Amino acid sequence: MARRANQLAQRSSAALDVRVVFRDAPRPSVRPDLVYVFDAVPAEVVAALRLRVPLVLEAGDPIGSLLRNAGATRLRAAAHELFEHAAWRLADALVLRGEGFRDVIAERGLSRRVDVLPEGVDLSMFRPLPPGPGRERLGLRDGDVAVGVVGSIVWSPVERTTYGWELVEALPRVDGRVKAVVVGEGTGLSRLRARAEELGVASRLITPGAVPHREVPELLAALDAASWTQTPDDVGLSRTTLKLPEYLACGTFVLASDVGEAGRAVDLNGERVPYVGGRDERYVNGIAAAIDAVAADPAAARRRGLTGVARARRYDWDRIAAGFVGVVERTLAAAR
Repeated sequence: MARRANQLAQRSSAALDVRVVFRDAPRPSVRPDLVYVFDAVPAEVVAALRLRVPLVLEAGDPIGSLLRNAGATRLRAAAHELFEHAAWRLADALVLRGEGFRDVIAERGLSRRVDVLPEGVDLSMFRPLPPGPGRERLGLRDGDVAVGVVGSIVWSPVERTTYGWELVEALPRVDGRVKAVVVGEGTGLSRLRARAEELGVASRLITPGAVPHREVPELLAALDAASWTQTPDDVGLSRTTLKLPEYLACGTFVLASDVGEAGRAVDLNGERVPYVGGRDERYVNGIAAAIDAVAADPAAARRRGLTGVARARRYDWDRIAAGFVGVVERTLAAAR
């Protein structure tokens, strides 16, 4: 969210004077004309309402559903859900980071105008690059087929999954040349390594850990395909996530669960696989079949992946920032 806030502030500076304020920072000395809050979290929303100026609320996940997936108690999840529903109604304008979130909100009985400003990508940084440097960095050899994921590798106790779980499960079922690359850190990483040991494929799992954001394009260039798995629930339907626009912009072939934003963004540039949630064996088999197709002709997969570069323009930060300016100006005009 800090990266997103700073991108919006920098790219809208010709039209707006934007100050980025963090939760624990002192209040700004200048009274704002409008407050733009990321996510329906009580601390931020209540602080914004106390300023008694127009409020724009941006939401990326239904927080109550997200907490349930993370194993929160029913009471805690329900309390957050009640608060976020109230915040959606109280805000002068509501912005969503995923097109599917619009449907989720409608199903919950909220009828109001919403603007969708998906996750953004810096197209000057995320672009197709030669694969050599990244493959050398990951220790990939000639003939290796690399399929990976980039993100926060956080364990979900409800789904019993984490980013990259489907790749580890698929490894024993696919061509022996295939290596799974999991870039990132989190509570799920040790579980992935342990599961790879259990399946006898530990030598085919590459985990470079977290890397600086500016270095991610180099590692994406090393991959023959990337995985984007979202759950078929309110959270998965609502999300764009940062990963998907970056995969597209780098021309990476995408293997995606057929959920939410994948239906709009993954077509010629990848494969969509049906997924019912949790540790779905049919999904693992579908991912394994898609990986074997990539392994059979990696060059063809890379060519198909490049068709995603044009689609990534939908997520260009300049376009997202222009939408941000439009929301702010419209909200201020309505308040006047």
